[in-house]
Amino acid sequence: MIEKGLVCIIKSNCLGSGNDEIGTLLMQKFFAMTAEQKTLPEVFAFVNTGVKLLEDEDVLARMKELQAQGCKFIFCGTCINFFKLQDKVNAGIIGNMAQIQELLFTAKRTVCV
Repeated sequence: MIEKGLVCIIKSNCLGSGNDEIGTLLMQKFFAMTAEQKTLPEVFAFVNTGVKLLEDEDVLARMKELQAQGCKFIFCGTCINFFKLQDKVNAGIIGNMAQIQELLFTAKRTVCV
């Protein structure tokens, strides 16, 4: 079930800080477990290195599962351009900071990962 008004912002391609190898594994597990939850975010917003998750086949497969369940995805256009990932956006849309701000400022709940 999609929880209307729940926005999850993904700030990095790693979960946590310190070691990128374990951080990458943890982010893959985060998306795998999220796809199995009963309550899902309405929107995932990706900023900074979070957009690099478009290059992770495991995470991308989970994104597609979540999209099929009704979740929406928006990727920061500035970040997509900076990391040259325009051709990697296979799920969701490329948006701008104003759109992401509006999501965050109007959300009933925000989860920051």
